[in-house]
Amino acid sequence: MRFFKCFRLFSKQRRGHDNMTITTGSHPNTPVKTRGTFRINWMPRFLKKHRRSATSSKPPVISDPSITLEELEVLNFQECLNQKHFSKAAQTLIIQENSLFAQGANSTQKDRNNLESDYNTLLNQIWLAIRATFEPSTGPTEILKEAAKAIQLEEEQDRKWKDAGLSEEGDIPVWRPRGCRTTHDSLLQQLVTTRLEDAEDVSGAENLSSSLKKEICRKGKRLKDDLLQVVQKVKLCYPEEFDICNLYAKLYHDAFAKQLKSIAEFGLDTDDSVYLLNWVNDYYPRDVLKHNELELDINTEALGPLLPEEMINPLKDLYLTNKESTMQSWGHNVLEKEMTNPPNKIDGYYSTDMAIDYLQLFDSAVKDATIILEDPDKVKKIAAQLRPFLTSYKRFLQEMLREKQGQAAPKVKAHLASLIEFKQYIENNGNLFTTAVKDSSLSVVAELIDASSTYLTSIAHKALKPKYSKLGTEDWFSGKYIEVLDEIEKQIKNLKKNLRMECYEVLFGHMHRQVLVEYVRRLFKKKVKLSDRVQQESAAALVCADSSRLAELFTEAGSREDWLQNLLPKIADVLRTQDLPFIQLEVAVLARDYPDLSSRHIGALLNLKHNLSSEDISKIKQSVKQTKLCVTRSENCQPFFSMVVKWQRLALI
Repeated sequence: MRFFKCFRLFSKQRRGHDNMTITTGSHPNTPVKTRGTFRINWMPRFLKKHRRSATSSKPPVISDPSITLEELEVLNFQECLNQKHFSKAAQTLIIQENSLFAQGANSTQKDRNNLESDYNTLLNQIWLAIRATFEPSTGPTEILKEAAKAIQLEEEQDRKWKDAGLSEEGDIPVWRPRGCRTTHDSLLQQLVTTRLEDAEDVSGAENLSSSLKKEICRKGKRLKDDLLQVVQKVKLCYPEEFDICNLYAKLYHDAFAKQLKSIAEFGLDTDDSVYLLNWVNDYYPRDVLKHNELELDINTEALGPLLPEEMINPLKDLYLTNKESTMQSWGHNVLEKEMTNPPNKIDGYYSTDMAIDYLQLFDSAVKDATIILEDPDKVKKIAAQLRPFLTSYKRFLQEMLREKQGQAAPKVKAHLASLIEFKQYIENNGNLFTTAVKDSSLSVVAELIDASSTYLTSIAHKALKPKYSKLGTEDWFSGKYIEVLDEIEKQIKNLKKNLRMECYEVLFGHMHRQVLVEYVRRLFKKKVKLSDRVQQESAAALVCADSSRLAELFTEAGSREDWLQNLLPKIADVLRTQDLPFIQLEVAVLARDYPDLSSRHIGALLNLKHNLSSEDISKIKQSVKQTKLCVTRSENCQPFFSMVVKWQRLALI
């Protein structure tokens, strides 16, 4: 072994100079003067033990506790190198270096040249191992671990020479500092750049439409796969001080950013530009950096953006324009499909996929835009495309509702469920829209829900019309209005056929309002004169009984129009009351709870009480008018009496 040869040479030279005398200078760094043929300069402390070892013929000190002298005696440098024991080989050379430079001028240039050559041989093997980090045939193994440990030993030796603080005249190896860590990092940078440039063998991009998309995708997948290998395997081969995961992440990030910048400067068409922006602002930060395995070992906050703002902003503007156009096309295609495909029966219910198809595309587009554009105002511009789509949908449904009564019922039932889905989506995602877009969209949907419900309930009202005529007549007094209630129950059952349950509340709430409107309208026609207290109390009792039965029927059907339940009882209270001041009070209560109660409505109601004079009725009207001026209307009040009359709506009192 070369070390022991050098050791024996040093001992022989030492004995040959026993007659040397030394005169020490006054300064500790002053060179000693001798009568011999060489000079010994001031020596770093970490080399003195090696010099003492040489003069006393004792074995050299081994600083690495993992390397035993027996191992060094068994394996010489070349054997360590052949077996890829790089750390042992490095320790061997470091011991030789320390011993050689402890001899000062006694060491020969040949020994130094040989040692430097061995160092170069070792490092060449180490760099080959580093380059093979991601090769499938080798990959991260004990060889890489040995290489990293050897680099660590070399860095430690560099620090020892640096800490020694030698002057320019000091005897220091020409190869120090070796800077292995700097070389290692530069080599990784070259390796990373090469792997991203040569990513043609990466699978997963075959179905993309352009060569540029394939190139971006392959680079991105190579980056992700390599970083996963780093955190899963490579980091196990490196000491913690290398921070190897963050080092690789930074190198890959910078290389990817540089290559994407070159691509962006190339001049891309719209489709490729949108794809590039997707990678920069969505796929890379979400699918790569936010990967659950990578997040644990990589400080993603320190990486920064892939592209500068001046390159990102034009891409965002192009993305916005493209997405608006795409969504218009989606809406057109969804409606075209609906025109050619009749509703299906799914689980016994009439259904259409229109809302599902469109809202899935819409929701996905808006969520993607939220991530990619990083600008809520621009996202709302995309979300605003819902409004023109609903306008087109409105024209489509209006054309359908013009069909002969009843023939379009299956389609209308299907689209009623679809409209309810649109309503719920807009209400649950109001933050996606501007106030104007949200309000106008809900208005269109509400209009279409009302029109669809009216179309369906008109079928029921056609069957109910002959029964309505008995209301407020002698037949009604004789209890024959029960026929109307039975027919209403029958029509409710008919409407429920093949109707999705989520439509019950809307449809039967609508029908609930319509039936009560018709009930009050028929009652106000003055077909019956309630001449005395007995008749008026009997009529009041009938109205209350009808109210209870109607509330029960429609509540069971699904109506949630609870505000209607007290309407008929309040009318009954007016019919039942006999004293003028109390009649006046009951009418005032009715006007308070239903503010659209007009003077003509009051007149029609009071005309049922045949024992009231025209003067009494005028007095009550005037009193209610004064009372309403002093009462603040509740925001929860809903219009009812304005729906009762067919004539032009009158001004409120």
